[in-house]
Amino acid sequence: MLISDAENNFKIKCKRGHIKTVVYTDEKYNMLFASAMDCIRAGQLREAVANFAASYERLLEYAIQIIAVKYRIEPSEFDLTWKLLKNQSERQLGGFCIMYLHAFKKTAPVFREDQIKFRNAVIHKGAFPTFNEITAFAISSFEVMAEILCTLNKNCAAAIAKHSKEGRLAIEKKRTPNGILSLIRIGSALDFDYIAHPSGKPTASAMKRQIELWKHQFSNVP
Repeated sequence: MLISDAENNFKIKCKRGHIKTVVYTDEKYNMLFASAMDCIRAGQLREAVANFAASYERLLEYAIQIIAVKYRIEPSEFDLTWKLLKNQSERQLGGFCIMYLHAFKKTAPVFREDQIKFRNAVIHKGAFPTFNEITAFAISSFEVMAEILCTLNKNCAAAIAKHSKEGRLAIEKKRTPNGILSLIRIGSALDFDYIAHPSGKPTASAMKRQIELWKHQFSNVP
């Protein structure tokens, strides 16, 4: 028997009643980015756009959390404030931009108008993207997200470490008595050693080559 939860973790129960809890250790933005790339490989381009967009939004949430930890904001107060934002993406974007400006004294990197227009056309108007369009959107999404991650890793290393430790403790709470806890890490193109890139951010060249290879698996595609 398989039982999943809202975080896409799941429990497996065998015929003898033994329970194995399987937990994904990736941050949500990383899982969604990996899912977007899998959609491209399968030729599911509309789904890829939705996953890239969701990955970007979840990275904004992650960045807000890390900055809050950096400035020692009380978790209970953060949770109360987040409730005012969590159901409205525009509020989250605004919160991210202001916190980023306060923390790093520079304007936050966000999706350009052409990226937003493309996303909305696909998600809200039913447009079908071409491989060339999805390649451009994937690369531009990567570039914005990599810049955010570079800044976080350069300036918030201690906050990231604390956030990760709290995440591991939360995972341990999912362990059932006499049960087995199995951890899975998916990984994505966003998995770089950002600390090793102090003068710049990683490029999407390898990702672009991979998408081009996948493109050739399908016939008659632009």
